[in-house]
Amino acid sequence: MEYRLPDGRLHLGNDVGGTVRLFDLLYADDLVLICESAEAMREAVMRLEEATQEVGLTISVKKTKYLITKVDGRSEPDIDIEIRGDKVGRVKDFVYLGSSLNEDSACGKEVDRRIALGTWKFSELRKPVWNQSCIGLETKMKLYQSLVLSVVLYGSESWTCTDREYAKLNAFHNKNLRSMLGRKRDEISNKDLFKETGSCPMENYVHKYRLRWAGHVRRMDADRIPKKVLFGELAEGRRGKGRPKKAWKTCLEEDWGKAWALKEAPTPPFSGWVAMAERRPEWLNLISYLTPRREK
Repeated sequence: MEYRLPDGRLHLGNDVGGTVRLFDLLYADDLVLICESAEAMREAVMRLEEATQEVGLTISVKKTKYLITKVDGRSEPDIDIEIRGDKVGRVKDFVYLGSSLNEDSACGKEVDRRIALGTWKFSELRKPVWNQSCIGLETKMKLYQSLVLSVVLYGSESWTCTDREYAKLNAFHNKNLRSMLGRKRDEISNKDLFKETGSCPMENYVHKYRLRWAGHVRRMDADRIPKKVLFGELAEGRRGKGRPKKAWKTCLEEDWGKAWALKEAPTPPFSGWVAMAERRPEWLNLISYLTPRREK
């Protein structure tokens, strides 16, 4: 694949040699194999089983599952994968390092899951924190951001949210803020709600986190996989029929425009983010406009 920046220039003046293939994700004992066919997956599982047996490790068949991503919106039939004579079960989604991956390759289910976790955490703190009049609002907001929003927004840097997902996040967030203030929906507008709590719409946090991650990847060394994925192009394959899914780079462009709008400055061409992100202080100053400035 060619390694190009959004403005069309070859990164560092050169192409990336060869093709980069991501075969596995490894973190301690959490392992994910990525294959393009059933035959390749069977071969990979067999080799993994042999390698683990050689060093005295045993793969738990009960905990091992496989997932097949949909092609053109269609589900593929089941495949037979066995480990020591036992069949490996199929799932429609699984959690890896705290984030949910699913066969649709969309973030909708992960957003729902994160909201559910955040709802549980908020409810758990209702009596000891939110209902305590002796705790000031500023302290409650700091606890809310560190204990609840951190749970909901975990992994949001990789989300490709639609208006529907943003609406769900905002409904969750606004309900919690009103609960902390002891106000009903018809008693205070969203604008006054954010002003009184020193907060902002939930989608602004997603915009900020995504831009912050993009800047971090931009400043990575050229041989890092995240940077190759962000700036690279697929060596082969084609898009399926129908309306294309919302791409991460499309979301990034929206974030870029939102940040400049809140800064109340003319929005420069999107390609300009590459050069600006390299200047970390300037980049962080821009994205700080997406949330209350006192967060800086």
